[in-house]
Amino acid sequence: MSIALNVTYTLKPGAQAAFLSELARSGVLAQVRAEPGCLRYELFSAVEAPDRLVLLEHWDSPAHLEAHMAGAPFQALHQIETAHVQGLDVRRFQVPED
Repeated sequence: MSIALNVTYTLKPGAQAAFLSELARSGVLAQVRAEPGCLRYELFSAVEAPDRLVLLEHWDSPAHLEAHMAGAPFQALHQIETAHVQGLDVRRFQVPED
């Protein structure tokens, strides 16, 4: 059973450019995408609200997600979030089998 996450970030006012710059500089998104079991890891900026971003994650299994959350890229992302994120909403979904 695969699992998907919808993570909504509410950034501190005016923090989008710095947040995205730190993510790019750290290479953390590419590191996560290379992790075993990562099927999708994409970040989107809300058109109507520049301080809101959505991260869509899709993992091959809950075990892969747990391994990701214990790894160095997740910890690096958490440090970047601490500096720029005001609020976080995480929703987990089971992906139905075809």
